[in-house]
Amino acid sequence: METTYANEKVREETGTLILVVEDDEGLNNLISRTLERSGFQTISALQGSTAIEQILSHDSVMIVLDYQLTDMTGK
Repeated sequence: METTYANEKVREETGTLILVVEDDEGLNNLISRTLERSGFQTISALQGSTAIEQILSHDSVMIVLDYQLTDMTGK
């Protein structure tokens, strides 16, 4: 019997692309590297306005979002 882990299923369903939105650059890099070591492809945004541009320019994106960014909140 083959085991499927949650992150494998997510990679299949999302096209492996995760947008990391975090205004702390060091934390953004840490999250991105951790996800990449798990086999995901990542793109990053340090501001909410950049994140919106990234979302609109990619077909399938999962988002890891800092709820309170310097230029907008996650509301």
